[in-house]
Formats: sequence, C-alpha cells, structure tokens
Amino acid sequence: QGSAGSTAIPQSAIDSADVIIFACDLEVKNKVRFNGKPFLQIGVSKVLVDADSVLAQAVTIATSEKSPKYGDIAGQKAGTAPSAKEATRRGFLAKLFGKK
Repeated sequence: QGSAGSTAIPQSAIDSADVIIFACDLEVKNKVRFNGKPFLQIGVSKVLVDADSVLAQAVTIATSEKSPKYGDIAGQKAGTAPSAKEATRRGFLAKLFGKK
C-alpha cells in the first residue's frame, strides 16, 4: 500500500511468501489477506538502521513452527501496528531525545 498509495501486493505473492514483514509505522489496510502467515511487525526506522538483523529475524520466524501466524489470537494482537503518535515517539522524537 505504501505512502504513495501504490497497488496492493497480489494475493499469489502473499500466498507464496514464507514470512510477512510489516515494516510500517501506520496500520496496513486489509490485513486479513495475510491470515495464516508467519509475520514480523517492525517500524520503518529499524529496517533502515539494521536491515541485516531484521532479515535474520524474519528468517528465524519463517523457519520456526512456533512463530505466531497472522490471524491467530496471539498473532493478531502482536501484528497490530503502533498508533501514529507511538510511531512518531519511537522515531523522530526518540532520536532527538536519545530513547529507543
């Protein structure tokens, strides 16, 4: 979906994915498309700062049978993106005030 309002990812691409990385600071629309997929919810700034670590974490999630799946009760709660205010607090303001 992206900030530019780009076209949604085709369902065939989602279905063939081993893991979904939600690298976003705002809520993704129509998340039911990802039901049953292992996922990682992470802010955009973390990916920009430490992409290798994020990808390693995604591989771990993809290969673990214990990873929550989007749509599971535990997974759905964990898959909720932070509010815009929380995302800002962890992004720009966190850097400004030296918080993580």
